[in-house]
Amino acid sequence: MEWSVWSGAGMGERLGVVEALVRVRITPIPADRGIEVLKRVLADESSPTVMVIAGRAQGLPTITIEAAELPLLRFLDQPKGALLRCRAGG
Repeated sequence: MEWSVWSGAGMGERLGVVEALVRVRITPIPADRGIEVLKRVLADESSPTVMVIAGRAQGLPTITIEAAELPLLRFLDQPKGALLRCRAGG
């Protein structure tokens, strides 16, 4: 499990960065809520093996990737000989 910063406990508190993160609109996870989520995840056998647990992160820039237009026939395979015959007109 990957956790965002917690309030009242953890590295964020020890390093004194919680207030700075709040100023940039990253909400820390309250300790009691984090423990509740942890217990629920551990008790549920269907929980995913990898997950990210975070408070709110409003207005943060994210990576945007433009979707490239894919060739229509990209999954159509042709034997090399057939392709050569088509090009040769036969």
